[in-house]
Amino acid sequence: MAFRMEPVVFNFPHSRLYDFYTRVFFLKVYEQFARWIPVNNPCGSVLDVGAAAGYLGVSLANKHPGLTVYSTDLSADMVRLNKKVIHQNNLKDRVIAQKEDAYNLSFADNSLDLVINSFTFHHWDDPERMFAELYRVLKPGGEMFIIDGKKGFNYQEMKKFCRVMEFGPLGRFLARIMGKLVWIDFVSTDHARSALASSPFHNAICEDVGVFMFLKGLKPVPAR
Repeated sequence: MAFRMEPVVFNFPHSRLYDFYTRVFFLKVYEQFARWIPVNNPCGSVLDVGAAAGYLGVSLANKHPGLTVYSTDLSADMVRLNKKVIHQNNLKDRVIAQKEDAYNLSFADNSLDLVINSFTFHHWDDPERMFAELYRVLKPGGEMFIIDGKKGFNYQEMKKFCRVMEFGPLGRFLARIMGKLVWIDFVSTDHARSALASSPFHNAICEDVGVFMFLKGLKPVPAR
């Protein structure tokens, strides 16, 4: 059995440790992710699958005041933390936290404008099934945008990332720990490209972005 630094589902107490780490290190990162994610329908609906405590969905909702965000996770404790984050940001009317199994989502076919995900792709044991489920819930013309860490990055890229994010001493220290320990769980861009090749998405690509990779895809509008 493969050794992993992270659990697949962050139940208590891992959920609380992960949330502490996120608050110290990743809040600025999620704000940057919200700037990277394309929102073609600023009044549309977004699913953040595997959202943990929901900081990415909150950042996206703050950036786009017309969005409705469904922030989901398999861990009930993460959903509880997510609801607290939503309340702290006064977003309970536009960000909805709920427990979901990403392989069997409760959302209707063709119901969402955008599906996003951060830092769980490396946990997917069946990418083909996951891509099929995300494709199912997207509307025609809807998009998928997934962000994950990239295995085998250059440490100069991590230093550059820390400078861009203006991390202080603690942030830089945690970045080094993450690079040496947590990143061991991540997967290569070759793995991501291979998984995307068997997905139903059109224009599916995996972009190499420094310490990260972006997985993108489109659900096409049927020809008339």
